[in-house]
Amino acid sequence: MRCSVKLCRESNDLEGANVQIEYSTDRSWYIVPLCGDHNKSEGSLIVDDIPFISANKGETCEKN
Repeated sequence: MRCSVKLCRESNDLEGANVQIEYSTDRSWYIVPLCGDHNKSEGSLIVDDIPFISANKGETCEKN
């Protein structure tokens, strides 16, 4: 696994980053893997075509 940001090849120091999709009516939060530097960055990031995992525990780990 590596950082989800396009052109970043960092595979160490990955963190589960809470993100929202920009320019979308979907205001949900998602978790994607980012390297520490990109997770600390401010502003928009362009990510590879990856699945966005819901950060809503009711839709994931606490789902019945």
